Amino acid sequence: YSGPIGCKPVSCGEVTPPAHAKQVADTHGRNLSSLVYGQQARYQCKPGYSRDGQLNSVKVLMNVTCKPDGALYYPSPCINNDDCASASNQCSQNGACVDNAEPTGVHFQDFHCACDSGFK
Repeated sequence: YSGPIGCKPVSCGEVTPPAHAKQVADTHGRNLSSLVYGQQARYQCKPGYSRDGQLNSVKVLMNVTCKPDGALYYPSPCINNDDCASASNQCSQNGACVDNAEPTGVHFQDFHCACDSGFK
């Protein structure tokens, strides 16, 4: 007789990395790819992205957590920062600022000016 094995945490399975984010070590220094209840995987938005889309935002970290019902909880996603919100883009006179779809994280490389006819 081996006896009861006790209660084990519910498995949430493999974590699908959030879009536009990379995994970073959690508070225990781990990079977990599979979670059980009570665990979390930490992710950081890639350069040019944040969770609120604001230029120079500090909201770049997120935790994917394993819920008691075995489902993974994903917080708000990383979105492209609005580089056109900055007055430094200088596009508004005789053109319009266009935020690049794939940002680099370098502000002046992450937008371009769509100039009016007769301007370049």
